[in-house]
Amino acid sequence: MPRWSAGPLQPAEVLYMQGRPQEALPLALRAHELGVRFFQEHPVPLDALLLARIQLALGDMAEAARQLRWIEAHCAPESLPPTAIMRRMVKLAVHEAAPGASWEENAWRLLVEEAGAYASADEMMELLLQASRGALETGRVEEARQWLDRARQAVEGAPLWRARLESLSQALVPRV
Repeated sequence: MPRWSAGPLQPAEVLYMQGRPQEALPLALRAHELGVRFFQEHPVPLDALLLARIQLALGDMAEAARQLRWIEAHCAPESLPPTAIMRRMVKLAVHEAAPGASWEENAWRLLVEEAGAYASADEMMELLLQASRGALETGRVEEARQWLDRARQAVEGAPLWRARLESLSQALVPRV
């Protein structure tokens, strides 16, 4: 049984997927603390990566970037491909949030294309929602809608993301 499925990380990830990052954060922090404490010899990026993804959802780019730096400093670079894809997702979103940066649609398309070979339905859903959110936050509403359409097609395979999908859909409804 994988280490993370028995501890507080699994509930944290479920809460995060459901669009409840404030509730997920303390559980993910605890999982990361336990991982650092008990797996010092062989640290894995899963806990810190979840923290980075939660911080991204909360809009705390500095903390998301700090978690990426922890992963780079403590974890082997040959991590599993989906983990590498999710790291790249966080890195891309943090980069785009920097002053003067712009949304990079081609980078998102490439990332999603690469992820198609080995990402789980949940990972793909997260990528699609993050791409849509990034496009929306930079005023690229049509691109955001296109990414959201892809997410709508994918949600059946990743139903825990439905609340986040609906929330983002509401943000794209024209206000009268």
